Amino acid sequence: MKVAAIGDNVVDLYLNQKMMYLGGNSLNFANFASEMDSVESMYVGNFGNDVLSEYVQTTLDKLSVNHRLSRILNGASGYSLVKVEDGDRTFLGSNQGGVLQNGILLSKSNIDYLNDFDLVHFNANGNADEWLCKIAKPKIIYDYSDFDSIEQVRNTVKFVDIACFSMANKTNSEVANKLSEIVDISENDQIIILITRGELGAQAYYAGHVFKQPAERVKHVVDTMGAGDSFITSFGINIMKTGITGFNIKRALKQASLYSAKNILVNGSFDHGAKVPNSFLNYIIKWSDKNGKRNYTK
Repeated sequence: MKVAAIGDNVVDLYLNQKMMYLGGNSLNFANFASEMDSVESMYVGNFGNDVLSEYVQTTLDKLSVNHRLSRILNGASGYSLVKVEDGDRTFLGSNQGGVLQNGILLSKSNIDYLNDFDLVHFNANGNADEWLCKIAKPKIIYDYSDFDSIEQVRNTVKFVDIACFSMANKTNSEVANKLSEIVDISENDQIIILITRGELGAQAYYAGHVFKQPAERVKHVVDTMGAGDSFITSFGINIMKTGITGFNIKRALKQASLYSAKNILVNGSFDHGAKVPNSFLNYIIKWSDKNGKRNYTK
């Protein structure tokens, strides 16, 4: 099985630990997919030409994630500023994706190559929606994250086979209302709608039926970063491998729940962290002082 993720890569800078970890919805999907049996994985996006970019590309090579269609551009890598306390993460700021703001460029040969894949991942922060209509043969899985833009859903969901949403902070009635709204917008009776809800588990909608999966319990949460991405990846790949039936959806939900539970036992989205370079740490300290932000590196 061949899968690709088109979109963002981000370096999560854990300021209170002075560590950095690789992330971003698209890159996380590509990496988690590479851990699955009989799956070839590719990441397609933009890299900057700074010290963070060296870390990103080196780590992808170590993880055996193919990134040969990605471009190296003049500019800053995408990064986010994070603090983690008792396993819970708080985002403090970001540079809005860095060179991802330039857009992702794909040639006709790139598109032809990707159309031989089985599953392609897009996401709300990936700045790659313009390519959805070009992906004709593979199934498309799209991560809409926190459902921020209903217009983005309206404009893209017609291309999507598996639509994923994060609703950890929604009540049961709010989730039901949102699900109904998404179903109406999609106008596709074969779409799978996956909703992750953090500690409340997850559910998948297909053909008028809702399948629910409770969250797995772990003794100690190390870091919740990337938990949703790991769930989405496992679910999407397993349901593609087995075919869409009610039984297979329930089994894929269980497999995803177990896989995601393991993911929150490591630092960052999938570990492989490194010390934040002193030169970049000094830059962040100056940025914090200039913008009146608390210096979390102390």
